[in-house]
Amino acid sequence: MTAAYVNGRNDFTNAGITASLGVKAFSFAWTSVAALLLATFGFCAATRGHHRRKVRDRQYATGGTRTGRFWRGRSRVAVDPPPAT
Repeated sequence: MTAAYVNGRNDFTNAGITASLGVKAFSFAWTSVAALLLATFGFCAATRGHHRRKVRDRQYATGGTRTGRFWRGRSRVAVDPPPAT
């Protein structure tokens, strides 16, 4: 981001146009980038933790439909298609 600004500023200066960006604008831009990265890492960590809890609950659960045993134990019944008319 900073390198792109410097390249743009140099091009504007070479064309005879003044270009400047203040400290507050740069700090706002870099703070938003930092917040985006922090949110991305937080989201990844939260989803990974949820997956670990899910696996742990599946391994150590003692019964009930929470583990999915009810659904795995059911036999699958084929449904006949409707008669052709």
